[in-house]
Amino acid sequence: MIIHKTDSSHEDARGLFLCVVNNALRKYADLNYTITRKDTWRGDHYHKSTNEYFFIISGKIKLVLQKVANGVICEEREYIFSQYDAFEIEPYENHIIHCLDDTVWISLLTESFDDNNPDFFKVEK
Repeated sequence: MIIHKTDSSHEDARGLFLCVVNNALRKYADLNYTITRKDTWRGDHYHKSTNEYFFIISGKIKLVLQKVANGVICEEREYIFSQYDAFEIEPYENHIIHCLDDTVWISLLTESFDDNNPDFFKVEK
């Protein structure tokens, strides 16, 4: 996982300007806007080739990140993210998101979702 800094900002009497994505070399294929209610879960899957970038607009989440090798979880870490935090899930990282508050985020994926050949996998438990 990559934790991105969103500290390239400017705030004055007009409001706030915040750089959300500053990676000229990375191309994203999908942009998603997600609203999730408090005490609900999303994710519990991993990708084999897609990177997924998240930017929290409002709310608070607990991210459970599980590294996957040969279809098995080999390492697990937990993180707390809230408003204006940004992070990127890399291939073979199972990600489970628990919303601690009503939460709004955008996510960008490096590959478009394909119903016929999804890069979307579940860990056998």
